[in-house]
Amino acid sequence: MPRPEVLTGYSSLLDGNIIHSVWLQIDPEPQNHPTDVRDLIGISLCIARSKNFECIARNLKSLFEEELEHTILVLPDVYILGYHPESKQGLEQMKILLTLLLGAAVQCPNREAFIGRIKMLDVETQHAIVGLIKQVREY
Repeated sequence: MPRPEVLTGYSSLLDGNIIHSVWLQIDPEPQNHPTDVRDLIGISLCIARSKNFECIARNLKSLFEEELEHTILVLPDVYILGYHPESKQGLEQMKILLTLLLGAAVQCPNREAFIGRIKMLDVETQHAIVGLIKQVREY
């Protein structure tokens, strides 16, 4: 992340902008761009978050299907992420989204940078990340 200090907890992920900033390191020229929820006057926060997560999900789907030639069988439910992100289902959907993001990171053209960062982590964390990357193949 360009500014890791902005990640202060789970709630800082809920508008999609931090996740999109990571996405820009995977794909600097994505097809879809989220909107800053502060710019959406008159639109509910839930709708804005759902739209942002839909944008990220579309970018993931595009990368996997068009560039990596993989089919994603499960995408996160952007409605749940937008309207109920702190529920058990919301956490499950965020895990799907972040797992797909991790899978994209280690397969993208800039993968060496991501893999290098993963190798700097402790061995137990590296093994957990490898397990998550294997799950991407199941999605």
